[in-house]
Order: sequence, then C-alpha cells, then structure tokens
Amino acid sequence: MADLKEELIISDNEVLKNRVFGMPTSKMTRHQRVSFTAMVKIAYDDLKANNTKRVFEYNTKEFFELIGITQERKQSHLFAKTFVDEDGWEQESSDYALEKTLRELITKEIVFRFKDKSGQTYKVEATALLSYFKLTKEKIVFEFSEWIRDKILVTNNAYIMKLPLLASFKSGYTVTLFEQIEQRRDFNRWEVSYRVLRAIFGIEEEKYQRFNHFKERVLEVAVNEIVDKSNYSLNYELIRGGRGRAVQKVIFSWHINKTTLMEFKSFIRANFVNIPLIVLAGDDGDHLIQVSEDGKLYNAHNPSLYYPTKRANAIWRVMYDNQDKMLIKQQKEKVKEFLDEDYSQYYGKNLLFDDEMYEHIILVHPTAKKNRLKVKFQAGEMIIMTKEEFLNSLMI
Repeated sequence: MADLKEELIISDNEVLKNRVFGMPTSKMTRHQRVSFTAMVKIAYDDLKANNTKRVFEYNTKEFFELIGITQERKQSHLFAKTFVDEDGWEQESSDYALEKTLRELITKEIVFRFKDKSGQTYKVEATALLSYFKLTKEKIVFEFSEWIRDKILVTNNAYIMKLPLLASFKSGYTVTLFEQIEQRRDFNRWEVSYRVLRAIFGIEEEKYQRFNHFKERVLEVAVNEIVDKSNYSLNYELIRGGRGRAVQKVIFSWHINKTTLMEFKSFIRANFVNIPLIVLAGDDGDHLIQVSEDGKLYNAHNPSLYYPTKRANAIWRVMYDNQDKMLIKQQKEKVKEFLDEDYSQYYGKNLLFDDEMYEHIILVHPTAKKNRLKVKFQAGEMIIMTKEEFLNSLMI
C-alpha cells in the first residue's frame, strides 16, 4: 500500500501550478487555516509595494476582522488563557486564542513534492508555515520563510483572492474542502480515496469510524456550506466496493455559477417580497412558494405555513439550481404590481441594449411612469426602459 503522505501530495501534472502552495502535512483547524491565509494576504499587499520586505505588521483589531472574529469577542480570543495544574505546572486552556494559533503555525510544515509523469518524486521542498511572530493588543508582527515569501508574490491564488469567503466559513472542514476544490477548479472533477480524504480533513483514526457519521458531520457540513456561501455548485458521488460494499472513493464534481446562493437569496428577498416564485409538488398538493418581508419562505396557498429552516434551505437550492424556470408561473397568479400583459414568454431570453449584453431575464414589470418597464436579470442587473426599447433589444 502506498504511503499515505505520498498520496496526500499534489502532483504537478494534476493541479494548476498558479493555484497551489503545497499541502500542510498535519491537521489544521479552521482558525489556523484562515489566520495563515490572512497573513499571506497582508504580505502579498506589502510585497507588491516593496518586494524586498521581510517583516510584516498589521493592526490587531483589523486582523481579527479579517479572520472573522467579531469585535465583542476579540479580547477574549487574543492571548491564551493559562492555569496552574495540580502538579504546579502552567497549562493552557483549549479555547481558541490567536496567540496559540500563531504558535501552532510555527510547528506546522508545508511540503511541495515535485513528481514526473511516472509519478516518481524528483524534488521536495518544505518549510514551516510561519517563521516568527510578535503579538500585542495593538499590532501583530510576523515573518515567513524565504520559500513562502518568494511564492506569495508570484502566486495569485485562493489563499489571496478568497480570504473574505474563507473567513466566512464556520467549519474547518469547509475551509479544507474549499481549498482542495479551488486548487482544481478548472478540472470540474476530483476523485479521491476515502482513506486519503479522511487524512486531508485531519480525521483521527478512531473518530467517525462509521461512514454515516463522517458523511453527516464532516462531508455534508463542508459541501453544504460551500454551496451556501460560494459560487460553486458542488456535488459528490460515493464509489463502493470490496467486502460489505464499503465506500472506497468519493468523486466531487462542480460548476461555477455567476452568483452565489447567498447573493441570490439577497437579490430575491430584496426584489420579490410576497410575489409568487415557484410551484413545488408536495404530498398535500402543489406549493406556491413566496418570500415574506422578513425573508422567510411560505406557502401562498396556505399563508400561515412558513417552512422550517431545513425545508426552506432545500427550497432555496431548488430555486437557485432552476433559475431558468423560476418566476415564469407567477403570471398565472395575478398580483397588483404586475401589468395585465404577460411577459413570461420572454423570461430566460437575453437582451442587447446600448451595445451591452444582459443575460437571462427573470422578471419584467411596470414602473410608476407610463410605458416604462423594469427589467431584471439573473445576475442581479436591472434596467428601466420603454416597452419599445425592450421589444427591440430582445435577443430571440
């Protein structure tokens, strides 16, 4: 059996070279990953102005905001809490503290293993994630090794570009999976053995031994949060085999949407309050879904029926994945804001206006001014135009 660490290293013929630093060789928590990413972003911005800079510093308060720690919690998360145990030794609490996270980054290594087409290693480079830091209430000062510093400036990658998104993830498993998917984004597919996937997530051997527990508490958590907060439409397939038909591999597949699910929710909530959105079949008949003024989903046929969070999340995903079919049936349910004329035949069409292309019409309705229409598009754009301009600009 191949050595697990060998399997974990990404080969240079699998991953786009400008999207990877390498891979940490031990488990990293959510706070470790996001803190490291934040420091890479800070160094990247400084190195663009002065590519010889070696020591970087940042305001501590702003650093907490960067990694997603709120103002009211930051003080308790700055320095490690200590206590003296029964033998008289000073010990540290297991609670999150930035000091503790940065010290742990000094102990963690990152390895870049270069392989030839036959899969044989011909060069290995390794370094600690962080070389030095000094932390006070006012500022954080830190250094990287020359190896990491040299790669920061030439690597326009996920560590730099996706920091706000990474900081929004609540689960460390989500951060881990997102990094793996982002490194392979243009391949649209990643096949990985269950054994290696557990190691990438940093799952100890005795933890989540039943696959259903791993699926529920790790895999589903990470996949769902990526779908909710990023512009990835991410799915996975389980490959079973061997004794007992156990899971052998997981195959991830994805495509990238123009807008994220969060952006889609915000757009719908801002523009389609109490307007029929989509018809879903249920055991008790069809449900006509609408969104209330406070952003909740309810059944228009039964206005007292508000969907609980789990069911609402499932409905949001149906709408998000079927935007080309949404809102068309709303014309069958007349609402005051709409014209008597039915524009639904144009939904899904593109529009060329003033030499600019606007893709996928999802709604047309009148404004207060006579003969003026408000046209909305899937990507969130909105144009106000006359009926004649609208009809003349349609790409049919």
